[in-house]
Order: sequence, then structure tokens, then C-alpha cells
Amino acid sequence: MNISMQTLRGLAIMAVVLTHAQFDPTQIQANYIIQNLINIGVAGFIFLSGYFTNQQKVKENPLSFIKHRFKRLIIPYIFWTVSYLAFSYIRGTRYSFEEIAREVLLGYGTLYFILVLFYLTLFTPFIVKFKDYKIINILFYAVTPVTLIYCYWHQLEIGPLHFTGARMPTAWFIYYYLGIKMKNYTPTYSTKSLIMLACLGFVLEVTETEILSLFTKDTRFAATPLRFTPFVYIISFILIFIKKKDHITKPNALSKIGDLSYGIYLFHIIALAFVAYAVRMLYNMTNPASNSMGISALFYILCVFLIFAITLYVSYYTVKYASKILPVKLLTLIGFQK
Repeated sequence: MNISMQTLRGLAIMAVVLTHAQFDPTQIQANYIIQNLINIGVAGFIFLSGYFTNQQKVKENPLSFIKHRFKRLIIPYIFWTVSYLAFSYIRGTRYSFEEIAREVLLGYGTLYFILVLFYLTLFTPFIVKFKDYKIINILFYAVTPVTLIYCYWHQLEIGPLHFTGARMPTAWFIYYYLGIKMKNYTPTYSTKSLIMLACLGFVLEVTETEILSLFTKDTRFAATPLRFTPFVYIISFILIFIKKKDHITKPNALSKIGDLSYGIYLFHIIALAFVAYAVRMLYNMTNPASNSMGISALFYILCVFLIFAITLYVSYYTVKYASKILPVKLLTLIGFQK
């Protein structure tokens, strides 16, 4: 087990939970700061999925590889999609048949990540076979930049993409591809240089966010990881952990969270719904009227981290103990197996 990369996986799931813990869209600047810091989340997961792909097995039996990933991804996806739709129905949300079909095919809520990963899985045998061909390699590297150019154009000229951009596998393709390409790669840069590069990437992220916020009313796009500048921050962050893979060798709190990250990803929205409801009540009762980066914003950030901490705690121990007491077939169904 690569403890360093499992540690990165733990940080990635923490970033995902923290992303979903944000709840007040009027706290624009606070959300910008938080989101730009944690853009490693989904991109990190997708990189790690490519990184841990057994390329030899893909070459030997691509169909077996796809079947394994189908069992790992789609079976829990179906279970949790039905569960979340039922949960939404209980809370009063009503969907038409067309809306349900769209959500199932494109990815309901946070579950879009699973479909993106499965679509990338279907393409993996082709990637592994042709990744060392120079011309095709160039085309592979061009997939995500072309998609992002389209996202920028659509956002600025037509209107918000809403969730569509995140649901496009091509928007995340570069991270999956680099994960496969970097399987045996060790950075020659010093850790200090990589940290400085990550800091530069963060500054570029924040700067682009402020510029985009002048041209679009969609605050989500201004801080999304699906822009050009977050790439520098995300890849630098990942390279630090690749660099440290021979140094971080003992299991730690983050790697233990990483071991259960898939189950946490699937379950955390249910825990978050209850935790966020309680914390929002406190926030609405005590929050000062100001929306500036003052007391109000600091109190909001405190509430976000409170939601994050409780949700992560509940999700981690739910998955941990469920994986010990539930039968294997049920764990496969709900995606809680390691």
C-alpha cells in the first residue's frame, strides 16, 4: 500500500466534504477563499484512480478490468442514486420522469463523479495502449484544454453551465491521464520548489477568480477547479505527495480516512444534510448582518468547518463500523468495501 498516496486520498475526500459544507452563497469572498484552497478534491480522486490503475491487467484483459470497475462503481451508484432520490422525495422535492432520467444518466448531485470515472474507465484500455504514441499523446493532452476553452466561452458568452461542465469526462481527463502517465514517475524538483509552485498556483487561482467574478454572476464558476489556473495548484500538490512516497510510509490519520474515502464520498451527503440543518439554524440566529470579510465572514467560515468536522466524523465511523459488521454482498451494493 502506498501510504503517501492514501494520505493524499484522505485529503481529497476532506476537500470534497468541505466543498459541500459551504452553505451561504452571499458569503462570496469567504467561499472563494475556501474553494480555491480545496480544489484538489475531485481532481485528486480522478488522478489517483488513474495512478492506481493496474496497466498490465488492462493490457492483458481489458474486459475484465471494465467489469471490475463496473461492479465497484455502477452498482453503488445505482443504490445511492435511488436512495438520494427517495431522500429528496421525503424532504418534499418532486421530479418528473424526464428529470429523473436526466439525473440518472448524467449523475445525481455529487454522484456525477462516479459516472465521470466510469466513462474514463471505458476509455482506459485505449489510453494504456496508445499513451506512448507521440501524436496520440499530444491529442490526449489537448482534450481537457479544449473542453475548458468551451467552458469559458459558454460561461462568458452564453450563460452559466451550472453542473454540466463538471459532468463532462473530458473536463477531468487530464488528471486521469496524468495519473496513468505518472505511475512510475518521481519528481526531480525539491519539495520546497513544489510547495512554492503550489503557492504560486493558489495565487493565480485567486487572481483568476477575482477577474472572472467581474464578468460572470455565476460565483461557482469563478472558483471551480475546471479552469486553467487550478491545474498548477492541483498538480503541484499531487507532486509533493509523489515526491514523499518513500518518506511517508507509516499509516496516519489521513491515510486511514483515505482507506474509507469511497464510502465516505457516497454517504457524507446524508450526514451533511442533518448536520448542516442544525448549524444553519445557529448561523441564522446569531450571524451579524454584515456580509463583508469581517466578523460575519469569520463566523460563517467557523460554521462551515463545524459542519465539515462533524460530517466527516459521522461519515468515517459509519463506514468504518458498517464495513466490519455488514456482509460482503451488502458492502458491495453500498460501496463501503475498501
